[in-house]
Amino acid sequence: MVYGSDTLRYTTYFEQAEKGKVVVQGNGSNILANVHVDDVADAYVRIVEADPHVVTGQIFLLAEDRKASVLEVAQAFALAAGFKGKIETGQPWFIPIFDTNLLVDSSKAKRVLGWNPSRKDITVEAPILYKSWKASGLPATF
Repeated sequence: MVYGSDTLRYTTYFEQAEKGKVVVQGNGSNILANVHVDDVADAYVRIVEADPHVVTGQIFLLAEDRKASVLEVAQAFALAAGFKGKIETGQPWFIPIFDTNLLVDSSKAKRVLGWNPSRKDITVEAPILYKSWKASGLPATF
């Protein structure tokens, strides 16, 4: 899941926290691979600048080093918004595939492109993302 800037990924947890009730789809133990939009942009630049013989036809998967569960992300985002309560778990995801772990291995991008995500953990980014979301005035989205 790409987050940061105006992607608004996971901002529904900020909105829920402000309303006093945070609910995670499923049990929250599933892990979705996350990557900051700036790190995606860095990888794109590296691809464009790389030797075409090395990158043409290749697929590069991008994700942060830390694999946070959905519940961990919700907790960090809720805390950043000032929520002090207990996070509830809810119904299974509206898209069944999200009830499983969606992991990717970025080792090829690191090895071939010299790419390394500058944002290692979405949960650490939560306070900055909250301030950015509040300043944007945009509605929350998953």
